[in-house]
Amino acid sequence: MKNLILLFVFLLSAFITTAQVATTFFSGKDAFKSFPELKQSRSQVLSAKRMPQVDTEKLLKEDRENERLDSPFRIGYGFDVNYTLDDGTWEEKDSMRIWSLKIASPGAYALNFIFDELNLSPDAQLYIFNTEGSMVYGPVTEKQNIEDGVFMTDLVAGDEVTIQLSEPAGSKEKSFLRISKVIHAYKNILQSDAGTTSLRATTASNCYNDMICYPDWLKEADGVALILIVIDKNEYSGSGSLLNNTAQNFKPYFLTAFHLIDTSPVDGNISSSEKTAIEAATFCFHYRYTTCGGSVLNANTTYTYCNAYLRAAWKESDFALLELRTSVSPNLVSFLGWDRSGNIPPNTTCIHHQGGKERGQQIAFADSIPGSNSVPVPFGNGVVVAPINSQWIVRIDDGSLGKGASGSPLFDANRRVIGQVHGGFGDGGCPPYLSAYFGKFSASWTGGGTAATRLSDWLDPLGNGDTITNTYRSCSIQGPDLVPCSGTVSYLLPEGSTNITWSVPPNLQIVSGQGTNKVTVGKASSGTSPSATINATCTYFGTSFNPYLTVSVGARAITSLSSSVTNVRVGGSVNFSASPNFPATEGDYEWMVTPTTGVSQSAWRNTNNITFNTPGSYAVSVRSTSSCTSPGTYTMTPVSVSSSSMAPANSTISPVESTLSSVVVNESQHVNVAFDHSLSMTHHSFSWQLSSLTTGIKATSGHISSKGGALHFSHLPAGIYILKIDTGSGVPETHKIVLK
Repeated sequence: MKNLILLFVFLLSAFITTAQVATTFFSGKDAFKSFPELKQSRSQVLSAKRMPQVDTEKLLKEDRENERLDSPFRIGYGFDVNYTLDDGTWEEKDSMRIWSLKIASPGAYALNFIFDELNLSPDAQLYIFNTEGSMVYGPVTEKQNIEDGVFMTDLVAGDEVTIQLSEPAGSKEKSFLRISKVIHAYKNILQSDAGTTSLRATTASNCYNDMICYPDWLKEADGVALILIVIDKNEYSGSGSLLNNTAQNFKPYFLTAFHLIDTSPVDGNISSSEKTAIEAATFCFHYRYTTCGGSVLNANTTYTYCNAYLRAAWKESDFALLELRTSVSPNLVSFLGWDRSGNIPPNTTCIHHQGGKERGQQIAFADSIPGSNSVPVPFGNGVVVAPINSQWIVRIDDGSLGKGASGSPLFDANRRVIGQVHGGFGDGGCPPYLSAYFGKFSASWTGGGTAATRLSDWLDPLGNGDTITNTYRSCSIQGPDLVPCSGTVSYLLPEGSTNITWSVPPNLQIVSGQGTNKVTVGKASSGTSPSATINATCTYFGTSFNPYLTVSVGARAITSLSSSVTNVRVGGSVNFSASPNFPATEGDYEWMVTPTTGVSQSAWRNTNNITFNTPGSYAVSVRSTSSCTSPGTYTMTPVSVSSSSMAPANSTISPVESTLSSVVVNESQHVNVAFDHSLSMTHHSFSWQLSSLTTGIKATSGHISSKGGALHFSHLPAGIYILKIDTGSGVPETHKIVLK
């Protein structure tokens, strides 16, 4: 056969919105009871992709030579790989296609991964879990799909884990992914020494204060996160905090340390590669133990967010302000208040994620008034010099503070953020020999005088000059958006909610859980409405709320109806697709075309190919139906049919395209595509479509990696086609394909 090499040069820009992914810990190593679908893959005999041996002693020696609180805490070493869906094992089970890939790195305490391509189909789910069943990360869904940048996962304990992808076997859209880096955690940051809860202890092994032992501070703790950042082959951990702003619009601004980013090399500047690294970081909330004095992160669910924008940074006060690329629910985390006045507080508190054996969230107290630096202070081996009055000097009286705490917030007596960890001495030790520098929030507010070097432009969008904001946390309902005809579903309020009352309309019934933070709901025998609103009242951290959640009943509501075109000539066909694409267990689709004259349909659930043989104006509509409710509301799109006997208007082929030189494809029926990489490419995949030259009807479509690949057409009949690839330039690349 002849292979076509297509070369495209283009400039692209885009951004991506993601959502949180859960990491669940199981103290009894019984993850497969809660996730039975994972056991199917676990039962397979999978040959693991094995990483080379890591020289742990060499890495630890390097770390000991860099023992400073004002330097990032290295925890892992990365291997560059190139794993795709071609590298795993596929099986079909219960109408699902299941792909599994086992990865091992001998001696690792934990593994995590970087995907530089991730495009999951609407019904696909990806999980990562360890062999012993103590940790599960996921599900990762289409909400995490990336168009630019990368997607980095949380750490999963153990030196051997399985990555599993499942999607409906009949799905027209297929997932694709590429793993570009496997990270070997050579430090154990997933397990703690037990019993480290006592106050004012005297040895480094027992002066840590587990956050869970101080429930009065949990509201503030829910706004503090652990950060995972990979620069070159090194993975570092740090801390930071989610901040409120004067508009209180829940923009996810995240405060951390400048020195956590300035690593390669440490020169007082943030390079383009360092900026790329922090913008690809993963942010982990709720990393703490579930019981006071616990020894492992057990039975606790944490939430991770990936990717951010670097909004501002200033080395002198050691601050960096990020904006997470996804909205963050105040039901899951707290947006912390702050005080920019610079007033000296009577005492301070720090909540952080110190590394080593203490991955769980910790708290440290300073009973005395903090000092302020009266002389310039050098950091980073003298590379950065903090000016006078830019640093709080805090002596820790209770608790510990060490590497991994970089960027963690300092709270005043009113529990507002007034700074972040910069550096110090007595790193990782215990009082009374433990002090630290914190970059002042008040100094960072005006910073270097520009939007890129100060906090004020971002945290005071109203420009009203407020000096303080308060911490905000909400009580909202979490749960599925569908109550099925049979069976039950559960809805949750945050743990710690009190004074709870649930109420539902007549088409639903409360099965159990009234008065608790978890209620079980089912379809009532009466009531046929296809939707319902679940209401609750609750008190959360001393504030009363009246949350509600609107859900579908019986069948999911249709949210959109798309078509390949809206203008077509007589005899032409149009492909329609309704969203969401849900399985038969969650309802059915009902299609309607008006008028019906001269129309033929070929509908299969959420798709319909309609041929129009009579000119006129048509309305194509679809709604969801179920066996226990009345049908939902129709979603409609118009179609105009002209009387010309020429090629139908839905043809995407112009007269010029008919003169294109042909690429003849014989035998194996595939076309190889490559792209010109002379310019920086910010997209990781492009959509393509193959249409009949004579009718203009779409024959097939899909996505292709920006790194190139093969397009397979063996399932298509012989004929002449037009291939269009959308590279984001505004004008698709077009080529004529002849299949023989």
